[in-house]
Amino acid sequence: MIYTLIHSNHFENNAHKILQNLGIGNAVLIKNVPTQDNISLLSYCDILGVPSKATIRYPNLQDDFIHIVQDSQVPIKDKNDNIVISSTSQEFDLHTDEYFHSNPADYVLLHCIKADENNGGLSRICFLSKILDKIPEWLYQNLQEEIYPCRKKKTSILFTEKDRLKIKFNPYEILRDCENPIIENAVKELLNIAHQRMIHFALEEGDCLILNNKEVLHGRTAFSKNSGRLLKRVRLNITNIK
Repeated sequence: MIYTLIHSNHFENNAHKILQNLGIGNAVLIKNVPTQDNISLLSYCDILGVPSKATIRYPNLQDDFIHIVQDSQVPIKDKNDNIVISSTSQEFDLHTDEYFHSNPADYVLLHCIKADENNGGLSRICFLSKILDKIPEWLYQNLQEEIYPCRKKKTSILFTEKDRLKIKFNPYEILRDCENPIIENAVKELLNIAHQRMIHFALEEGDCLILNNKEVLHGRTAFSKNSGRLLKRVRLNITNIK
């Protein structure tokens, strides 16, 4: 489910409820967050956690860890010379952030500064709990095996952390150079289930969507080039919370 706050001024008073919802794999949508500066976004970060160390490596940062997400004239490439899809206007399928990282971000914040005027770039999210309701036993077992390509190592897609089942998933990273039909079939079946269970919605200017990155897959539809669509993204870890 998505827990919604109608105004950013209510965030601090509802911090406990927000953390509670994120902790059980829900998402939080905060409406009417000021877009003219990063003050509100930074205050949320102070309450929720600390910036992911992996984020620091990315270009286009504000205040050291706020990532500008837009269709770049020249798409950003990672250190392996692969295009970062979030820096384009193309469709971005369901995934979690920092799939490659040993300790992926716990939370992802997406603050909409400007939406696509043609209603492109629709947000897609799918809760892990909804996937587990429908997943067959063979796939459930397969996804817990450390066989999935993760740059120079192997990892599982499902894993347990603090007695809760979690997910780390990026189909682009997994399938890029994969020639294993078992892995390909598992990824496609997982996406098929997630696509059936996902929800679509449009982020409006001032909306801030906060996701549990280890229990919620997210993505977006394509949007028109030069639309001006602009989000600000923050990735946080909950260890050593201030």
